[in-house]
Amino acid sequence: GETAFNNAYNVNDLQTFLSDGEVEEYYFHQIQWLWEDEELCGEKVVHAWIYSIAEYIAENCSVADDHGNPLNVRDLEEIFDNLS
Repeated sequence: GETAFNNAYNVNDLQTFLSDGEVEEYYFHQIQWLWEDEELCGEKVVHAWIYSIAEYIAENCSVADDHGNPLNVRDLEEIFDNLS
């Protein structure tokens, strides 16, 4: 259930992916604050943001890159798995 998943989730692991620049660090700190704030919906908002990030990548980053390589669905799954 939701509680078991949230108890096993380490929001600080997101810093691995959200530490490359000022914008990424800003979002990481916002996500971390929401997670630790203990408001009724903070954890749900974090999960929604993570889902939205994956959805954005799928919709906007699936065209081929400069080298002709399209986004591989397995790569997206790996990104999503690492985010959540």
